[in-house]
Amino acid sequence: MLKNNFPNCHKFKPTKEKAVNIFTFSHRFYYTSIMLLTVLSLNISALTNYVWSKGTHTPPYTNWTTAATNIQAAVDEANNGDVVLVTNGTYIISSSISISKGVKVTALNGTSETVVDGNSPITTNRCFYINHADAVLEGFTITKGKAWNNKGGGVRIGPLGGTVQKCVITDNSAVSGGGGYAYNAGLFVSNTVFGNLASSGGGLFFEEGGTALYCWISGNHANDGGGVNFFHAGEVRNCTIVSNTAIFGGGVRLFAGGLLRNSVVRNNSASLHGGGVYTKYAGDVESCTVIANSAISAGGIYSGGGIVLNTISYFNEAPDQPDCRLTTNATCSYTCTTPLIAGAGNISNAPEFIQVDAGDYRLLTNSPCFNSGVNQPWMTGATDFAGVPRIMYGRVDIGAYEYKIPTSAVIRVSATVLDFDVYELFTEGTVTVSVENVGVGELTGGVAGVLAPFSVASGSPYAIDEGANTNLIFSFTPTVKGVFSNTVTLTGGGDVNVLLTGYGCDLATRYVSLFGAHISPFTNWHGAATNLQAAIDVAELADTVLITNNKYFLSEQIVVNKRITVRSVNGAESTFFVGQFPSITNRGFYVDHADAVIEGLTIRNCGGVSKGGGVYFNKNGTVKNCIIIYNLASTLGGGVYCNESGILISNSINKNISFDNGGGLFLFKGGVANYCNIGYNRSSHNGGGVAYNSSGKLTECVIVSNSSSWGGGVHLYKGGTIQNCEILTNLATQGGGGVHLNTYGIVENCVISENLALGARGGGVHTENGGTVRNSAIINNRSGVDSGGIHCHANGMFDNCIITGNVAGAVAGGVYFYLGGTAIYCRISENIAGTFGGGVYSRSGGAVRYSSILNNKAVNNGGGIFISGYGHLQNSLVAGNSSDAIGGGMYLRNGANVDSCTVAGNFALGSGGGVVCFSNSMVRNTVSYFNSASGSPDYLSTGAGCTSLYVCTSILIAG
Repeated sequence: MLKNNFPNCHKFKPTKEKAVNIFTFSHRFYYTSIMLLTVLSLNISALTNYVWSKGTHTPPYTNWTTAATNIQAAVDEANNGDVVLVTNGTYIISSSISISKGVKVTALNGTSETVVDGNSPITTNRCFYINHADAVLEGFTITKGKAWNNKGGGVRIGPLGGTVQKCVITDNSAVSGGGGYAYNAGLFVSNTVFGNLASSGGGLFFEEGGTALYCWISGNHANDGGGVNFFHAGEVRNCTIVSNTAIFGGGVRLFAGGLLRNSVVRNNSASLHGGGVYTKYAGDVESCTVIANSAISAGGIYSGGGIVLNTISYFNEAPDQPDCRLTTNATCSYTCTTPLIAGAGNISNAPEFIQVDAGDYRLLTNSPCFNSGVNQPWMTGATDFAGVPRIMYGRVDIGAYEYKIPTSAVIRVSATVLDFDVYELFTEGTVTVSVENVGVGELTGGVAGVLAPFSVASGSPYAIDEGANTNLIFSFTPTVKGVFSNTVTLTGGGDVNVLLTGYGCDLATRYVSLFGAHISPFTNWHGAATNLQAAIDVAELADTVLITNNKYFLSEQIVVNKRITVRSVNGAESTFFVGQFPSITNRGFYVDHADAVIEGLTIRNCGGVSKGGGVYFNKNGTVKNCIIIYNLASTLGGGVYCNESGILISNSINKNISFDNGGGLFLFKGGVANYCNIGYNRSSHNGGGVAYNSSGKLTECVIVSNSSSWGGGVHLYKGGTIQNCEILTNLATQGGGGVHLNTYGIVENCVISENLALGARGGGVHTENGGTVRNSAIINNRSGVDSGGIHCHANGMFDNCIITGNVAGAVAGGVYFYLGGTAIYCRISENIAGTFGGGVYSRSGGAVRYSSILNNKAVNNGGGIFISGYGHLQNSLVAGNSSDAIGGGMYLRNGANVDSCTVAGNFALGSGGGVVCFSNSMVRNTVSYFNSASGSPDYLSTGAGCTSLYVCTSILIAG
């Protein structure tokens, strides 16, 4: 079927707000061969190798005419970072295609048009072998591969890794992993894996590692693990595993390890054990829905070791224990199954799904699984199987789905009608939207608020009973070029806004090339502008400015102050905008429009300005997939400065310099960086990698090997948030090798590791006058003087953190509290102090509550904790710590307060293996036993003012 792509076409995109789920259409373009060659030949790149069965097969295959006729030849010719682009056809292979370099092999028009055929049973070879961490295989149908005496019939990944995404893997066979096999590493994302055969792992097999995300795994068969088989390790998340068969583990088998999380396992069968899931020795099942599976024993889950947690296993069939069977090596908690299984939080009442027969396993209002699970650290910021936030109302739900409470009758767009993320209508026409009432009571009302160029053709007024649906048909007839949007309110028991946005496809593209003729308005490559600013100046609303490969030298900053996209043809590795600092002082880019986008450029050697050497965001704009390197600012933001706003996505911000704050990036009262690599930047004062003032946010970033005086990695002042980031090997000459929080700021779900403070204040983290670190790991950091892991000065909160392996040259290997601060629900372990307080040193205030202080060491006193001056230790375990002097577990003086703790298994070379109370301190409701020392192994009181009340210890003490 052919689709238009002529200049007068139009594009229509509906999105939804409030209670409406987002579901949209996507229409693929199909071109004739002549049209395809004509269009694509305009953008030939030396970094792309082409494959077409009708090419002349002339190396290096850099255009469609000379394209390779087989994929392996193009892969062999490519280098790391290149793309191998394969057009329509069925490619029958006689030997496996090997991808052992960092290239992306992608099908131009997707799985329906591009097939790799292993030609089984005529030949016996797998289709693909991938062994490079940066290798990507995308958009193919992979079929008839056979590795019957080996592993991975369709695809084999490992041990170095690689990614297979958006592929259909079908009708392949092997000993292990009929469809796909990963060893040690490897990633399967958004694939359909069906109809494959193996002895183990009919669909996918993971050995010692590897991950599957958002995959549909169906109709596969094996002896063990019809859909998926794990051996020792691996992870499957957010996948649908349906209608697979095996002897053990019809859907999934976990052998001595592996993790199944956030997935739906349904309609699978096993001829013996575990129709849905079978584990042996070990393997964890978390937040899953296991339903309608069958077996001789344990139709749902057979756990022969490991953990079943936050999971529904119900409505399965078997003569023996249909829903869940556990051996003595397995544990089950916060799980809904029947009959009731012993374990914390387990329930046996039916889970109450919306519609079991239709496969809708979301929870109804009265479901006993609602708010009945146990929260886990990974859930913060995560989503459920359907993309709903994993914790909606304070406590996680049991099963793969979170419940959203309807307050009245609710409209939603039916998922059976709208299927994909983008709905594109390339001719004027209509859009049919199916509206379904999934709420409580009848939904009545009409459609209001529709403005030109939209209209409502039918569907108003309407009345929809619970569970029923009707159609609303919206017409889209734009008459002028531009961007249009309307909010259409569907009124009723629960108002829902549907935002309809239309784009005129005749918006122009402006071209930039050093070899262009510079003929305005630059609408083709021949007349391309020779400088970017000229093309930006003539661009109109929503135009694209397209830049081809070269180095473009700048003598002044480029200003992007309108709704346009500035984009390179072949990415940042090929398109450079180079300043001439120090001979010329200029910034790289000035961005001043909310809808301005800059994509795929390298911005380097710009500087000498006060703020934002590479990029300055003036409250607006987006920069993505760029490399921002070797830029300089005299005050703030050597690489990038965000003034109240600005969005950075998937950029590399490296080797920039600021002579004040924010070597790589400075966020002033706003700005967001997602999925960025921020490394090897320097600042003179605060925030070698990133500095905040008042607010801003980093998410899923890596901040590595930056340096400054305070906050080698990141500095936060009066606000800002860091989420899900890795902060590694940064250096501060004063304090906060990894992170410095001054007055406020939040760090959550982060890893802060191997950072160094040369001064005395926190190799990993330094907080001053407040700040919060939660659900994070502070590990293997060092300080030249005090506080190897954390220095907390005048308050600060550390909640549910792991603080381990940190080293201080003097006091406080793990945590140093001075004038306040709190650690709660933390594990403080295996830290080392050169003098006092191996795990914790508390001076003049500070509290540790509900925490474990384990296996720390001090060269001097207080192997576990040293408290001096009104510090508190409450409801905590102090065990396995050691001191080369006295107080293996704890050393107390001058107002220390210990309440309701257990002190055991600690050691001191001198006296007081458990507790040493030196002066003026209180110990109560505490056990100190089974410690060892040369004298007074469990409890030693050496000075005046020590009080003991209700203490259990080996030698009776007064109190």
